[in-house]
Amino acid sequence: MKVVLITGASRGFGRALALAFAQKRALLADNLVHIHLWSRDAAGLAETARLVAAECHGDTATVVEVTTTQVDFGARDDYVAKIDGFLAATEVLAPSQVVLVHNAGSLGEIGLAQDLSSVAMMQEHMEVNVSSVMWFNKRFLDVFGTRTTMAAGPGHVIVNVSSLNAIEPFATCNTYCVIKAARDMHHRVIAVEQGSTVKTLNYAPGPMDTDMQLALRESNRTDATLKSMFQQLKTSNTYVDTLVSATLCVQHIFGPTFVSGSHIDYYDICAA
Repeated sequence: MKVVLITGASRGFGRALALAFAQKRALLADNLVHIHLWSRDAAGLAETARLVAAECHGDTATVVEVTTTQVDFGARDDYVAKIDGFLAATEVLAPSQVVLVHNAGSLGEIGLAQDLSSVAMMQEHMEVNVSSVMWFNKRFLDVFGTRTTMAAGPGHVIVNVSSLNAIEPFATCNTYCVIKAARDMHHRVIAVEQGSTVKTLNYAPGPMDTDMQLALRESNRTDATLKSMFQQLKTSNTYVDTLVSATLCVQHIFGPTFVSGSHIDYYDICAA
């Protein structure tokens, strides 16, 4: 039995990842897969769950069970307890492999570094994007890491949905760049510490026409060159398709070229 948990699964790339895991469920090589969908948006989660169930309907070779959990990664009192509950329940099941996907996140404040509005704003985005991710991973490693007696099987996997912003600076995206860079390094460190027991992947899905992109296109604080580039992607209909990118990510996780701790971009896989 295998377990997949996707945060931020109520829409956009998170929903696409849920569908990609469902469509490519044969890659998990098991007759029972539990897919856990987490987000703040209960209605969005229900729709994602419906789509996943429809995708797997009638398959007797691989049974896919879907669970939804409403959670706010900006609220410590909420996410800490739910992480502990998930891990306790999953440990009892003794899965051969767990895939944890950190997709939930926020754009942060658009604008120049000198225009940051407040320490409170920075702390809020760090909680959602970095602190909650690090704590989830810490607790995950308590249960499935190298110091435990749980069988590693093919190796558990933690996927960080990253961005080109993690490795390249973009004007007026200071908060987002810092958040993504911090998450990338955190997962690189885990890869060094855990070896083959828990592998990590920083996956940059490419520019997609999501709510974050809409905010960048419409904000009067977005760098003019950056805004022009995104508007051109919209006009020319050349944004990366969310499901295509999600499918490539899932295939890469279970493929022969996956190197733990690596930062892989959608375009890297396309060029390979």
